[in-house]
Amino acid sequence: MDTFIRWEKSQEFKNIATLILSSKQANDLVEIYDKVKAKVSGDNLITKL
Repeated sequence: MDTFIRWEKSQEFKNIATLILSSKQANDLVEIYDKVKAKVSGDNLITKL
């Protein structure tokens, strides 16, 4: 158990966690963009403006 706790405090673990969280954040932004894009094209807001 102590080995795992030491590894969680290591710089390597922090780097890996940062990469994973950044990747998830990027995927969330792409998903939001795609949903907004679909909503805009579905509503034809561009032609109404």
